[in-house]
Amino acid sequence: MEAPEQLDMFMYALMTEARKDSLIDFLNSWGITEKEFKEMQKWFHQELGIKI
Repeated sequence: MEAPEQLDMFMYALMTEARKDSLIDFLNSWGITEKEFKEMQKWFHQELGIKI
């Protein structure tokens, strides 16, 4: 399955919104650790060619 056409835009918008206050606060509010987030970043980059 190919990535949806607007996935890059969605991820960019999500990250931009999360950074308005604090990315760490955003992650914490969803129960995601910094380590887990770094693993997600790596996955998105390796699997989909998306840099977050």
